Amino acid sequence: MEHAKQDKANFFLKSIYKKAWRDKVFLRKLVKNPIQTLNSFTGKNGALPNGKVLIVEDQTNPDHIYLNIPAKPVHTDDTDLNEDQLDTVTGAGNHTKATSWYYLYRGVKKEIQNLFEK
Repeated sequence: MEHAKQDKANFFLKSIYKKAWRDKVFLRKLVKNPIQTLNSFTGKNGALPNGKVLIVEDQTNPDHIYLNIPAKPVHTDDTDLNEDQLDTVTGAGNHTKATSWYYLYRGVKKEIQNLFEK
């Protein structure tokens, strides 16, 4: 069941990317007013949870390298990562679930998925 939700979220995100790459007007609207644009795109009336904001940035310039700094995870402190944790984050270890994937999925994908499943 969880895998099907991930596939649905991935398909949804890819369809947004493709539309934005082909349609510069859509891209501008998506950056300026993401929720309204996504509602129009899907034909649904989605909304974010109270206190949440969806920010869309145009990162389509192939000559730029973009670095996104995510929100600090709630369950961590300011201590350094140990070797095992560092391996998990970088994917260097034998872990099947990288921490970075967890934050990516729990962040953007979950919010977008929840937004349009109503």
